[in-house]
Amino acid sequence: VFDNVVFSYGGNYFLRGSFQQAVIFTKGENTKISNTIFEENIGGVVASGSGEVTVLNSEFKNTVKESLYVDRDVKVVISNSNIYPSKESTYTARSGGFLNVDAKSNWWGDETGPYNNTNPTGKGAKIGGNILFEPWSSEKF
Repeated sequence: VFDNVVFSYGGNYFLRGSFQQAVIFTKGENTKISNTIFEENIGGVVASGSGEVTVLNSEFKNTVKESLYVDRDVKVVISNSNIYPSKESTYTARSGGFLNVDAKSNWWGDETGPYNNTNPTGKGAKIGGNILFEPWSSEKF
């Protein structure tokens, strides 16, 4: 459980032969993150293996790479959070697993919502993979 934490200037771990950038790396654990700020990190949260990850009332800003990456089939719920576009990564949030990531009711950096192929007019953070994002918040939390 992470509650009322600020993560700044962190990230980097080794997975499957390459360096990844995350402040929190879950590998089959059930993890709850709430009222937490991720700022100026290389990466945010990487969920891998199994288990459940819940992120509530948190903020991801000025992340260099991905703020959220889901590797494999982890149940992930993120809501009531502010997710700003990443500085360098193609995607701010991405899922490589088969399960849908429940990322509804978040502010994605713009009132038009996140950008992806089902919301091509979205001017917010770019997302990819199986991420459910509708409805989104048109205002910051």
